Amino acid sequence: MSIQLVVLKTGEQILCEVEEAGKNKLLLKKPAILVPAGDKGIGLAPWMPYTKASAGVTLRDDAVSFMVEPVDELRNHYTGAFVGGLVVPQQNEIATPKLQLVEG
Repeated sequence: MSIQLVVLKTGEQILCEVEEAGKNKLLLKKPAILVPAGDKGIGLAPWMPYTKASAGVTLRDDAVSFMVEPVDELRNHYTGAFVGGLVVPQQNEIATPKLQLVEG
């Protein structure tokens, strides 16, 4: 299972966990749609909020234009809001100890 930005042939951009669900089928779990928010911003909203789509929606793979891996910032926003709070630190946010050679 991986978090992907799925672009449907309808133009909808769905951020979700993707699994293969048999021949020519994909299972989209915890789907969120990208929506415009403010000046040049984007937000996430549940896709089909009045359904049980969060449990998973099975699509034929020919309904999908393409899938790409989202940038870390978007993935972190999604996982914090829809998956359970797991945030992956960016490379420059990881503290590494400074090693110093000491002769003795």
